[in-house]
Amino acid sequence: MAKYAVYTKWFWKDGVPEDTFVQDWLRGRKPNMIAEDTILFRVEDNHHGSITTYTNESDFKKERESVLEERKRNQEEGAQLIDENVGPVMGQMSVL
Repeated sequence: MAKYAVYTKWFWKDGVPEDTFVQDWLRGRKPNMIAEDTILFRVEDNHHGSITTYTNESDFKKERESVLEERKRNQEEGAQLIDENVGPVMGQMSVL
């Protein structure tokens, strides 16, 4: 598989934003994103995780600078990146 994935976990000191805020944020980002898909999920009240997939590593690298800029804005809003894992997709159930 040529797909590429990014997993992150975030801490929000004032609590994870409401679902409607997250959905509106994704709608605003979507037209400018190269990523194939992004899923954000609540881990608990102060943590959320995200999984973003790319068609290939090259697309990941093209979008990296934009993602890092967006992360700076998130940090200004009270979010802290705790963990990030990046790498090639080994398997995906929906395409088997």
